[in-house]
Amino acid sequence: MFAAGPVVSEEDDGPSGRGLIIIRAGSFEEARAIADADPFHANGLRQYDIQRWSLNEGSLRLNISFSTKSVEVQ
Repeated sequence: MFAAGPVVSEEDDGPSGRGLIIIRAGSFEEARAIADADPFHANGLRQYDIQRWSLNEGSLRLNISFSTKSVEVQ
């Protein structure tokens, strides 16, 4: 899993009851197996749709300090 979180309502910034999960997978079948193993999906508490996503822009800076045992994500 790369990232996950609720989709927020524009009116009140509260949760809308929907969410987004970004999975890094080698195939559609692998993504489906990962999604099926999620406890919410496996127990019928949530449903999902799988869609391909093409990442065009973005960056991630990660700083790992071994001496202080800390991680910083920017």
